[in-house]
Amino acid sequence: GVDGYLWIAYDWGFTDPTHIVLVQQRGEAYYGFDELVGSNRSEREWVREIVRRVIALPDYVGPDWIAWEKIWQSESWPEPWPAVWPQAVGDPSAVQMRAEFKDHGINAARPALVKHEVEQGQDVLRAAILSGDGLRRLFLHPTKCAQTIRALSNYRAREMADGSFDPRPDPDPANHAFSHGCDSLRYLFWRLRRSLGIHEGETE
Repeated sequence: GVDGYLWIAYDWGFTDPTHIVLVQQRGEAYYGFDELVGSNRSEREWVREIVRRVIALPDYVGPDWIAWEKIWQSESWPEPWPAVWPQAVGDPSAVQMRAEFKDHGINAARPALVKHEVEQGQDVLRAAILSGDGLRRLFLHPTKCAQTIRALSNYRAREMADGSFDPRPDPDPANHAFSHGCDSLRYLFWRLRRSLGIHEGETE
């Protein structure tokens, strides 16, 4: 991996919350340093807010906001491209979100690279948080990613009648509220699983 590389992990929703985590890659470790969470905003508004956050980063060197607005209108992309610039990975069903990323100069992973079964994806995300050999790959800022941490801390599996737990999430709406932060990171780490040597849950 490239030190300092930026990833956008996203799970899009309109009435359901959208959950976006900005993640910096350093070697094989991934540091969530910012998040955007909320409802009733268009895909374009979310993508533009992401760009605002990227422009504000200390190491960003490139067009300012006014310049980007002109670039998006003309689609005459900057030369050279900013060295600090993200790539997006998220909800494979969010067609419009991917289109907005593309229109704003951000590459978004194709659905085929992201789509997976929930249980397999959860295994990969767990391995990124803490693998069997004690190697932790995912770190989250305690205050700037507080809602993401809350989601990971509270999202629970369905408890069965015999006291055991189903591998699938509890369908209770109160539990579903925590799914979006988990899902955004699940999409990202499923995309990255091979480069990290994580193969849990694969059926090949």
